[in-house]
Amino acid sequence: MQLEMRSRTGSKRVAWVSYAVFRDNVQHFIERGASDGDFSTLHSIEIAVDGAQPQRVDAAQLRREVLAARDVVDGVTLQQAAVSIRTRAILTGCRQQPQVRGTAVGSVVGWAASDALGEGETIAEVVAEFVDAVLILTDDAEKGDVLVIEREGRSPWTGD
Repeated sequence: MQLEMRSRTGSKRVAWVSYAVFRDNVQHFIERGASDGDFSTLHSIEIAVDGAQPQRVDAAQLRREVLAARDVVDGVTLQQAAVSIRTRAILTGCRQQPQVRGTAVGSVVGWAASDALGEGETIAEVVAEFVDAVLILTDDAEKGDVLVIEREGRSPWTGD
C-alpha cells in the first residue's frame, strides 16, 4: 500500500509503512503511548490509510510536527523500535481493526523488527521516505496550505 501526498508544489508516493513507523515511534517515545494532541496532524494521516477518501492536512503544521519529532525518532535503533497494535495488525493481514490502541517495543513482545520495518539499522533509514517527502512538499508551506494524502491500494481492513 502506498500513500500519495500532493501539495501545491508537487506530489510524492511513499510506502505507508514509512509513515506508520514514524507515527508509532512518535507515539511511543515522545507522547509516551498516548496522543496528547501535539502531533494530531501526523496522527490524522491514518484516516487516509483507512479510508477511500483523501485526507487534507495543514501542510505547515505537519512540517512543524515532523521537524519536532525527527531528531528523537532518528536516534532509535531497530532493536528499540516501537510498533503499534494497529500497524502490526495491518502487517499481519488482520482484516479487523483493533479495538485497543497502543505501542510496544517490537523486540520486547517478540515481533521481529524486520517484519514491520524492513531492512536498515535505524528508524531514520526506515522513515526517511515519509520524512523526506513531507519536508520537500512543505518546504515553502504557508498558512492555509494543504497537503492531500490519499491511499493507493486496498484497504487494510476490508481488502477493497
